[in-house]
Amino acid sequence: MINSITGFLAVLPPSASTVAPGVDHAFWWVTIISVVSFILVEAALILFVIKYRRKKGEADKPTLYITHHKTAEIIWTVIPSILLLVIFYYGAVSYIEMRTLPKEYKVINIKGQKWAWEMTYAGEENCIRDVKGKEHCLQVIAQTKPNEYDKNGENIQDTDMSVLRVPTGQNYRLIMTSKDVLHSFYIPAFRIKQDVVPGLNTWQWFQATEAGAYPIFCTEYCGTSHYGMMGRVLVMETGQFNAWREKALERLKEEADALAAGGDDPVILAKAGEKLFNSNACGACHSMEGTRVVGPALNGIYGKERVFADGSKVAKADYGYIKESILNPGAKIVEGYPAGVMPKFALNEGDLKKIAAYLQTSE
Repeated sequence: MINSITGFLAVLPPSASTVAPGVDHAFWWVTIISVVSFILVEAALILFVIKYRRKKGEADKPTLYITHHKTAEIIWTVIPSILLLVIFYYGAVSYIEMRTLPKEYKVINIKGQKWAWEMTYAGEENCIRDVKGKEHCLQVIAQTKPNEYDKNGENIQDTDMSVLRVPTGQNYRLIMTSKDVLHSFYIPAFRIKQDVVPGLNTWQWFQATEAGAYPIFCTEYCGTSHYGMMGRVLVMETGQFNAWREKALERLKEEADALAAGGDDPVILAKAGEKLFNSNACGACHSMEGTRVVGPALNGIYGKERVFADGSKVAKADYGYIKESILNPGAKIVEGYPAGVMPKFALNEGDLKKIAAYLQTSE
């Protein structure tokens, strides 16, 4: 009965995890009981209004004084109590399943920040070491809008590292924290949602069951670009996932080795700067395509004149200006943009040079 109703109405997003059916079951029991109760109460109300209304020309009659009706009182106590127990049972069963961690699982570390999700695969199988011995792990920076990809994920490129990829049938534990304010990590198709709190590790787990691409949302208002704090999780068959991970690790190794051995090579620095730009969610506020977002667009900024809100100017945006804008963003506010929005970033000199190199190569 429940399955036929859900199929007919189709008001819920796709069900793509092991815990989703239990959550849906509880949802539909609550919905059905609420709808039936509403219909019965309203039908009784209409019936009594019609049956006991005073008819035209009829004299006033005193209302019948009834102290109690034992049968009615038992009915309206016992039946709602049974219904509440049914709701509690299905809710408790699904909640316990969601909060009972399987014995075997893999870990994905998630950091929320304004306005992106930084997701890092844990475990030796997801990491490499560069020529200098520094460890690098596969990482996803999700700040894309779901409508950029079709429902089945067919347009997602193999090299797109803004998409979280997981295989079917694998348990994953998400260990989550926030770099700044309160966020909430939500994958509707998996029926999992968990607050992400600064200074605290929260967790949730899932096992994906259906291949496809599903949206990720932040469901806790976290500032001006909260609406854009979205992403995608791409569920793949195990063989496809393993093949993707192998290629991704090869690319990561090449990039890490080149950066470790490249010194001040501007091309290598620019590539590293692009990764830093994405990992710090700079693109959530600054477009690289020339469009206005929260802050000014940054493509082609290097070497151009900047005009500020107080009327002052800088002859050209050079390394010094970019460094100051990152470390002390309130020092100079570009004309036409709000003050106090951009947070300070504690980046070292090397990282600042990488970002500057990336901005220098953008058009």
